[in-house]
Amino acid sequence: MKVAIVLALLCAVALAEEPCLCPKIISPVCGQPLGEAVAWYDNACLATCAKAVVVEDSHCGHLEKPGHGIPLF
Repeated sequence: MKVAIVLALLCAVALAEEPCLCPKIISPVCGQPLGEAVAWYDNACLATCAKAVVVEDSHCGHLEKPGHGIPLF
């Protein structure tokens, strides 16, 4: 039984998504995650990590409410 639990944990770790590593570049894009509202991201990499499709190569202020972007820290 203990072996089965250990194997299940190892499989879960192996299947976990790798962390998303993006450069600290400010190049705003407007993205839209599937089924969600648009939001701005500091760069296309961060949008991709959030599983968002880039819809514009700029802030999407005219498409979203203020404060919904993901800031880069």
